[in-house]
Formats: sequence, structure tokens, C-alpha cells
Amino acid sequence: MGVADEMCALVAATLATGPEVAAMKVRRLGRTGLKVAVIGVGTWQLGGEWGPRFTQPEEDRLLGRAQELAVNLVDTAECDGDARR
Repeated sequence: MGVADEMCALVAATLATGPEVAAMKVRRLGRTGLKVAVIGVGTWQLGGEWGPRFTQPEEDRLLGRAQELAVNLVDTAECDGDARR
């Protein structure tokens, strides 16, 4: 099991309620009215300068799984990693 698999499993286990996956809980973001997931995905480690290296397919799988689980909060910044994308 690779790091991306472990991260996907951790997110799924956090939300699991028996064999079913619970609905993602959301909160309103300040006064914007936007509803964001209570669990987000941080992308600093995907830039390649910190932690394990991820391949593009691993990154796609990780972000795809987050989307499947209704995670709609992705924490990014221009200074994350080496800003290759």
C-alpha cells in the first residue's frame, strides 16, 4: 500500500459508519454562505519539497477520492511545494 492509498484509507475510515460512508459534514464559510467540508485536503506535500514524493497518478487518485467523499475544501497556496503546477 502506497502513501496515497494510506491517505485515502484514512479519510474513508474517518467517515465510515459500518459498511456505509457517512455524508460529509459541512460548515458555512464565514459570511460567504459557501458550504465547505469539515475535512479538507492540504496540498503542500504534493509539491515535492516535503514528505514523500507523489506521482501524478497518485495525486489524481488522492484528489479524486477526496471528491468522491464530498471533500470540497482543498488548501492550496502559491508557495506550496515547488509550485510546479
